[in-house]
Amino acid sequence: MKRAALAGLALGAALALAVGACGTRGPVAESLPDEAVPAPDFSEMVRGAMYTDVEPCTDFYVYACGEWIRQTTLPRDQPRWVRSFSVIHERNQELMRRILEREGRLDAGRRKLSDFYASCMDETARDEAHLNPIRPLLAEIETVDDVTQAVAMAARIQEMSRRWPLFRFWVDRDARDGDLDLLVLAQGGLGLPDRAYYLQDEARPIRGSYLRHAVRMLELAGLPPEGARSEAEAILAFETELARISKPRESLRDVSARYNPMDRAGLRALDPYFPWEAWFGALGREELSDLNVADPEYFRELGGVLRTTPRETLRAYLRWHLLSGSADELSGAFEKERFAFVSRLTGQYSMAPRWKRCTAATHRAFPDLLGKAFVAASFSGESQDRARTMMDDIREAFVSRLPALGWMDDETRAAAADKARRMRARIGHPETWRRYDDVDVRRDAFFDNAVAAARSELRAELDRVGRRQSNPGWRIPAASTNGYYDPSVNEIVFPAGVLQPPFFHRSFPDAANYGSIGMLMGHELTHGFDDQGRRFDADGRLEPWWTPEAERRFEERSACLVEDASAVAIRPGLNLDGRLTLGENIADLGGLALAHRAWRARATARPEPSPIEGLSAEQLFFVSFAQAWCSIVTPEYEAMLARIDPHAPPHYRVNGSLRSSPAFWEAFGCEEGTPMRAENLCEVW
Repeated sequence: MKRAALAGLALGAALALAVGACGTRGPVAESLPDEAVPAPDFSEMVRGAMYTDVEPCTDFYVYACGEWIRQTTLPRDQPRWVRSFSVIHERNQELMRRILEREGRLDAGRRKLSDFYASCMDETARDEAHLNPIRPLLAEIETVDDVTQAVAMAARIQEMSRRWPLFRFWVDRDARDGDLDLLVLAQGGLGLPDRAYYLQDEARPIRGSYLRHAVRMLELAGLPPEGARSEAEAILAFETELARISKPRESLRDVSARYNPMDRAGLRALDPYFPWEAWFGALGREELSDLNVADPEYFRELGGVLRTTPRETLRAYLRWHLLSGSADELSGAFEKERFAFVSRLTGQYSMAPRWKRCTAATHRAFPDLLGKAFVAASFSGESQDRARTMMDDIREAFVSRLPALGWMDDETRAAAADKARRMRARIGHPETWRRYDDVDVRRDAFFDNAVAAARSELRAELDRVGRRQSNPGWRIPAASTNGYYDPSVNEIVFPAGVLQPPFFHRSFPDAANYGSIGMLMGHELTHGFDDQGRRFDADGRLEPWWTPEAERRFEERSACLVEDASAVAIRPGLNLDGRLTLGENIADLGGLALAHRAWRARATARPEPSPIEGLSAEQLFFVSFAQAWCSIVTPEYEAMLARIDPHAPPHYRVNGSLRSSPAFWEAFGCEEGTPMRAENLCEVW
């Protein structure tokens, strides 16, 4: 995946990370060896998940995961539980909790973590404060009298909470000048997960729940019932207009269309009457001029929508997004009401325990401070070296496979090999840790602490705009259960947080490690050559490097995956979107093939028998791949993900990939006509 969670898309604003340049180089000094992750009983872990009453050539996902699914109960505080990601994330949270609750002699950074966490855990103080932390800003919203003031107020809400009234923004590399950072402006401003929720008839029940949620939140803020209802209806109508001028999610995959670099004059030309000076001024960044407007059509129309909207509606909209965006930092009444709506969307039964929410909040506020302690406790140098070796093997597997791809011409094949060889892999943790010296934390002021951390993060991010730097920071924390490929710098990042069992352990056999985490490494490498990543060259520039004939053949082969995924029914009337999921499906298919090729090369040089009776090493590879995706999920969350997530559901990710894998057919003797052997092979990489 590219800058997105491997385990799926979380509801709400994406986590934006500060990547300031200050920090300390070198190894982590502190160690917590008693909290290192031990290796589980490998044979029991694998065998205990399998349901062998189902033939592997009939439904391999059920064969590999069926017993795990039968025995696993969905935790009440989760909408989905995955045997790999969720288990690792839960364990990582426990470790971070112990780090945060450890008292005694702490350095300044660890004390800052401890105080932030304690302020979050103090529910009594938060409930007593209730709405007080945002009352001054609510009063200012009441004075908003025109579009200029509304846009300036939106900037202030964006700056203090990293929520997104009116539109989204972030900092990213210039797609044609990889050493330069640009401020990206993009469509946004919606309170529901996607524009489709506003425009499709079948989403009417969700819109009704959203309306009732807004009413209750506004009542908690002091509005009388009739006034709250009137404002909520106006908010929904206004957001529906924003949805109408927004592009569908699948259209946002066109990276060329979303590269529109311009300066402030170019931005003003989109709509000469939009008060951009007020927005930049409210952020304190009047000088910023290095921009990429990802969705220019949206910004051509946004001003017109604002100018025809009554000021009372603009005030209601701003008030709503301030309340909604601050709910997790306000009193328990707001937090519970916010969760009640999230539960309606996702089917999650209960809110996570307070310590989990506060651990997550501390991690968002200080990803490098907490990540540094986490790495010291859980990630050894031996694990890092083993992961690097695997990544090198998979890179070599890609390059060595290219000559066998008859659909590529020699010119494009040579360029692809060069791009793969130059693809940088960053494993474990950043070389430099941010210190957060500019953030003051008080043990009795959670809301103020959260705002200070968000503002610090934004300052660090905006400081990069217009500057040149050859070494980009990490876009996710070291403790993340995640990984990504960044096409603009041609690099893969795998943090320590995901390099844990059952995905990976230095004591696991190679067949298991290559089948699980190795497949993810191949997945990320393949993203450099999917429908989006292939448009960037070896230097990370959005430049053509394919011959027209190779591009035509790539499109032909990709069409098979679009058609195959689009036929998958999530529920009656709701199918997968083959175009939305194309990049991830290409990466799954390529990642599996590359990991298998890399493992076979290593097994040839250093044979290793399977430790599990009844499974050959070859079969163990495929079982380990499938078991990384064993999942249970609420129907509501599954339906939501089908609309917004570029990843296919786990059942399809496993069976869809294996049905086009001749090596899998051979390993399990799948004959023609069996469900796990596709009649028409889908193969890109």
